[in-house]
Amino acid sequence: MNEKRDAYVRVAIAMSTAGTKDLNLTRAHSAYFLRGIIDWAEDGKRANLNVKKAPTTYRYSVKASALKHQKSAYENRSKGDKEVKLHAEHVIPNIIVFNRFLKLIDDGPSTNLEGSAELELSFFLEENCEIVIITKAEAELLDSKLKLREKMPWDWRWGDSRYARFEAAGIEIEW
Repeated sequence: MNEKRDAYVRVAIAMSTAGTKDLNLTRAHSAYFLRGIIDWAEDGKRANLNVKKAPTTYRYSVKASALKHQKSAYENRSKGDKEVKLHAEHVIPNIIVFNRFLKLIDDGPSTNLEGSAELELSFFLEENCEIVIITKAEAELLDSKLKLREKMPWDWRWGDSRYARFEAAGIEIEW
């Protein structure tokens, strides 16, 4: 159990009760809030690109995996060889997750079970707010060459592989 991650999910669900109009009015901050779901190691401390926490918190691409215990790969990431610097990449871009979150709120639960709206939203956030650590060179491939920084491949639909961006780029994930 990850208490802080769970708390972020609960607060996001609570935010959903305000409705999509209010969430859209506060879009920049509300969407950014979802990023908090991915930031916590099991011990409740921040894990995002921290050499002590990230290796046991996140998945890595095969290329990035070779660097996961090297402190230098996490430092000064805007400088140096992009093949030996790490980058935290959302499996599905945060804005796409946020927009789907809004749609799920508007559509309501898909079942008539008590509390199902909250359960569906919680499952959706738990399932889709995920980070994979990749190299800066792999991030450049996704962002610049394939233009997948804030979108999924053109033929991707909800229910397809969450890792479709990585698959399109030939980025192999360590399982």
